[in-house]
Amino acid sequence: MNKAASRQCPPGTLFYRMRSGDNLYRLALRYKTTVQAILSANPNISPYILPIGQIICIPSAAPPSATCPEGSGMYTIRQGDTFSQVVQRFNTTVEALTEINPDLNPNSLSVGQRICIPIPQAMYISQIYNVGFMYPGSWRRIEDTKYEGAEGFLHISAISSDKPIDKVYKNEVSNNSNLYGTNPEISKLKVQEHEACLIMPSEDQRPEKKGQAALIVKYPKPIEISGQTHNYFILRSDKAHIKRIADTLRFLTF
Repeated sequence: MNKAASRQCPPGTLFYRMRSGDNLYRLALRYKTTVQAILSANPNISPYILPIGQIICIPSAAPPSATCPEGSGMYTIRQGDTFSQVVQRFNTTVEALTEINPDLNPNSLSVGQRICIPIPQAMYISQIYNVGFMYPGSWRRIEDTKYEGAEGFLHISAISSDKPIDKVYKNEVSNNSNLYGTNPEISKLKVQEHEACLIMPSEDQRPEKKGQAALIVKYPKPIEISGQTHNYFILRSDKAHIKRIADTLRFLTF
């Protein structure tokens, strides 16, 4: 292991790996510190020569926002976790994990520390339901129409009603024993230019429903499933993932 990779940062500073486009002024703004404070914490660096991959320590009174970028999820380090174990557990790579967590010191993980995990995407295709979409690749198949993982789930089905979509989503909400809470938020939208609506649960949704939300989309033309005509596709998923899945949903044929 090289000397840079094993460097430890003192208390009150953050471990940071230089990336393309970085300079001390930008880092000072991001971490609410000053260029001089960064130089004081790193007496051996040159402010004008900062190669990509170089590790520095950054004084920080306030770390950057504890959110993860699109396509990743938050993970809290547990007792016994090591960097290599996290890489293997989430089926990712050292490079991907360090790229999305530039402040991370692989040799100094602490219990309770929160990091971002890249989530590989998988494609779901169903000729029966005439749909395809992307979902988190870490989720496991429970049955043909149902997948779930530690951080979410999905379940697809179809609705045979020939009523307008307003009636369909109202029936979905009223006929499911407060599945979405007593006052869910309904948003109308389009999926491939077809009528759709998103049902997001209200705050009083029961905890055992795990944040379940729903997307209902009118089929381009009715489909036949088990001898019955269906006019609407419905995706039920947790509220944290349903919009991302909806953005990738496509009908296979029109």
